[in-house]
Amino acid sequence: MTMRPIAEFRLRKEQSPIPTATPAPTLPQAIAQLEVLENEGSNLCQKLDALKALCTLSTSMTQLAESFSRRVVLCIRSLVSFPRLVVRVQALRALRYMTVDPLFVRHVTASRTALLLARSLEREKEDSPERIQAFRAVYRMIDVGPMYISRAIVSALVAVAESTDDPIRAIALEALCCLAITNPRVVALNNGIRTIFKASADLDHVQMQDSLLNTVLYLLNEPACRPYVRLSCDLQCLLAPITDTDPEVLPPKTGDAAKDAEKEKAAKEQCRAGRVVCLDAVGALLKNWAGLISFAADPLALRSLVETLRELILAMIFSVFGMLVPQDKDSWMFSSRQGAQSTKSFKDHTVNTLHNPSRVYSERPNLVNMYRSALLIAFVNCGLVEALVDMGKEQVEEQQDVCVVSQPGGVSGNLGLGFKATILLGDLLQMSPSLLPRVQVARLQTLATLVSHAVSFVEHPKVRSSTSTIISHLHQCAQSRQGSAKDYSGASVVTSGASRYRRLKGRDRKLDRIDDVRAKVDYSMEPSQFMQKLQQTQVLATKEYTKWDWDLIEETLEGPLRNPVHFTTATQRTTFIKRILSFLKPNDKSIMKESHTVTFCKYVRIACLCVELLLQSEAGEEFLKQHGLVRKVAELFRDELDGKSSARILAEDRVVELMAREYFTLVGTLSSSSRGLELMNQYKIFASLGEMQSSSNLSYLSLTSLDYSIGGQARVLISKSLTSTSWVPHHAQGPGSIILYQQFARVKLGDEHAKVFQMALTSLDEACETPECLDTFVKCRPSLSLLLGSKNRVASDLILKMLSTEAGFEYLLEAGYLESELAKWKAEGYVEYMLKLEESLEVMASKGKIWRPEDKPALDVPPHFYGDLAKTVLGSELLAVSGHMRHFAAVLRNKTGSTPALNQRAALWVLGHVGASERGLRFLEKEGLLAEIVSLAENADSLSLRGTCYYVLGLISQSPRGRVLLDGLGWESPCNNANICVPKDSASSGLFKIKPSKYEGSRAQLPAASIQGSGQRYPAGDPRAECLQQIGALSNPIIVDRASRQVTSLRSKHPEVFFDPGFVLEVLQMLANFRFRLSARRLVHSLIENAAFTPQVCRDLPWDDSLSV
Repeated sequence: MTMRPIAEFRLRKEQSPIPTATPAPTLPQAIAQLEVLENEGSNLCQKLDALKALCTLSTSMTQLAESFSRRVVLCIRSLVSFPRLVVRVQALRALRYMTVDPLFVRHVTASRTALLLARSLEREKEDSPERIQAFRAVYRMIDVGPMYISRAIVSALVAVAESTDDPIRAIALEALCCLAITNPRVVALNNGIRTIFKASADLDHVQMQDSLLNTVLYLLNEPACRPYVRLSCDLQCLLAPITDTDPEVLPPKTGDAAKDAEKEKAAKEQCRAGRVVCLDAVGALLKNWAGLISFAADPLALRSLVETLRELILAMIFSVFGMLVPQDKDSWMFSSRQGAQSTKSFKDHTVNTLHNPSRVYSERPNLVNMYRSALLIAFVNCGLVEALVDMGKEQVEEQQDVCVVSQPGGVSGNLGLGFKATILLGDLLQMSPSLLPRVQVARLQTLATLVSHAVSFVEHPKVRSSTSTIISHLHQCAQSRQGSAKDYSGASVVTSGASRYRRLKGRDRKLDRIDDVRAKVDYSMEPSQFMQKLQQTQVLATKEYTKWDWDLIEETLEGPLRNPVHFTTATQRTTFIKRILSFLKPNDKSIMKESHTVTFCKYVRIACLCVELLLQSEAGEEFLKQHGLVRKVAELFRDELDGKSSARILAEDRVVELMAREYFTLVGTLSSSSRGLELMNQYKIFASLGEMQSSSNLSYLSLTSLDYSIGGQARVLISKSLTSTSWVPHHAQGPGSIILYQQFARVKLGDEHAKVFQMALTSLDEACETPECLDTFVKCRPSLSLLLGSKNRVASDLILKMLSTEAGFEYLLEAGYLESELAKWKAEGYVEYMLKLEESLEVMASKGKIWRPEDKPALDVPPHFYGDLAKTVLGSELLAVSGHMRHFAAVLRNKTGSTPALNQRAALWVLGHVGASERGLRFLEKEGLLAEIVSLAENADSLSLRGTCYYVLGLISQSPRGRVLLDGLGWESPCNNANICVPKDSASSGLFKIKPSKYEGSRAQLPAASIQGSGQRYPAGDPRAECLQQIGALSNPIIVDRASRQVTSLRSKHPEVFFDPGFVLEVLQMLANFRFRLSARRLVHSLIENAAFTPQVCRDLPWDDSLSV
């Protein structure tokens, strides 16, 4: 049976006719309509007209007097139970429109009208108009007065939400979610919290899983809501379908083999789909601080996942850590070593091997890597590493047993669970040095049990063999990851051109020192040693480049050849340099006619280092001229543009596939030095590049290969290309981006130009990560009106980056920017910053999202006004004078308890950005805020507040002084990543612990009078007592069939009992207090359907204000 979508219900709700307001005075008119409804002599039409009039008059009412509100509720109460459907529908509609304040909702509950409203919610499908009006009335009451919602209504919503065949169960479930956020107590008292948890992992609710999970996260995060959640029990609703080891429940056999096989296959697919939905829910929760801490705080939650590792659970862990799941061994090895394959066009795709020469290195903290560190700690603490090792051993042993009895043959390309577990283990070990401190990394990477079994001869040979195989697999994974490993440090690095295979300085201080020592040793190398090294490269022995030792060639170019003596020897006494240049020279046997591969790219770009070396001296420039390499390349470009050759290697359809496109890498190397630019001008290469702008691929290659850091023809070329290639600003980097900005700053920004200008801003924002480009941009004195007028986040970030320099601060101060921004950020700017940041995190943590390297700019911590202000001397003085920091410190401390957690999190980001600099850290140290932030990170009741503290501590750890102070507080950072800070002892730290609280959602805590059985009021032998007893038995699923027969029989024997309005009211109260399935409720409603709630009976019903508390 199809379920009515929630969107359709909302649409019908929005499209329902809304009466127009009636001019005042409305109260006398409303009282007149109530008199019509109260008059027993009024006919049906008069009552319907009066109800419609009330709906019209309600639009001008914002608050009802208590006496008038009571009177309205009493009038509507008798009509909600009217025998005619049309009257009930109009009465429910009037109830919805008259719900204008919380007092009215309280009166609905106190007058027991909610019992009758609940009966309308549980009607049969044939009465859909009444049910729809009832649901609309409930939604209205949840919006207006959720604290006074009756348990009868919640009980009905839970019953409808748990009914698998009800067409509007999703609407009831959505109402439960809304109510759980505003009044979790009443939902918990009716077991609605567990219903929400179960529905979030239900295959039937996949379309609304996001909203369900958001409700779950809110309940787990908020301290006021957590007492209504049974953490261990409710989380098991998500984990039970995943960790269940029982076989799938298969359909009964029918005797038809084909049909049985088809049904069995469908049942297994259904079971697998259900587990996938559960894993999606668990994975989404683990990507949020509230979910991660809740799972880690439960001693059985994460451990139960780890101890029952399966293929789907492994896939979920890969996804949680932001890694793609390996599917095939061959394709995994290929992708690990060679990276992504080339595409047929460069316009919309950037090939990994075609970045333009650049040195963009950013130390901006990365939020995902911070969160990965917490994930890794949580999973390591619950035994993930040991479980992966055990899985690998079991799979290897099973494979060895199979190989003993099977015939020798080829190995299947499919990746087994054991090898997938090894890949995951290898990735976790690889990322750990960038995410964890040294001691924790050593403890993680030791793998003591695995190594001891591999070298022990006491163990069974099969155990020793399996552990050795795992170590071999780990080594294989590590080798395949080299050169293409993901960067988990959080630094944005773009290197290409001749520097593609050159390690950048500044990323590892230990390797930098080793390189410096090696360079000094190579520089002072003896001539004999130098000649021996040249011989070892095999360049002098053969012209076959595939036999050359390219790694040794690179080492020689970077080391000994920097010595002028060795350089002269190589150029005048050997053919070493000449043969490397000949390797690049266009000819019939050139490598440039080969297919484009990563291996060949490495050869070419190491050879480009040779060109870079020659351009550093006049002798080298002369040698390059005499060799004729540049002249040959220029001739090649001219011949290609003339189109005379029948087999053009730079043709539009061939340049993507051939190594010939690496000639542009050579051009980029030439453009990075003044001597190279002279050669390009001499041989008119720029003229050829200008003619290539009509070709999208050649234009892309030329413009993304040039270096714009030196003024000249390169900048002229990119300026002229703006009109022909609108994607140029997206790829121009470094000072080239600044040129683009200046170009567009002079023109009127039309629709098309505005789009391109935004792309230029994006590239400029990336380029300004380097201090040189940022200084150049500040010297341009950009127009603030132009940047602010674009209403772009990137433009705002650019202005904030300017604020981080002394010159930029002075410029912005002169422009009058700081005064208004100070007031804005103190009032609401700091909160808006936090909201945008958390929104981007929510998008990245959405279900099924993989954290990819290209998403990194969206994951970096964006610039903050106060943080950039604290980076300068004048900015720090301005902060001290303004007193804003003391204000935010008071917001964080929240001594009055009135500050929302939202503002506390926003204040944390302010203090964290300020504390990231040495000057700002002094303020935090003086105020003693570091200890308070650490205390909040370990003990805060709000789990999202803990997560924000975790991020902020990572920001503060960027400075050496900050790391020292945090070390004294029990937190430390990885050696090669100063943007992450984790507890020294995560087991004893309170980061992943939740203080136990008393469960407040039990009915046992309610007054006995509100839940005790009504049968005690009737004497023994009274049929009403027996009827109530059998109706109560309908709540027991074991005896529900027998109880339904008994109560039906009693209905035939004592029909007068079921016509008694007092008895019916007691039955409805029982349905409100206890859990009944929807089918049982509908059975009860069918038995009491004919009970007449006349106006006199309704007036005699008691009014109990305690029901609305």
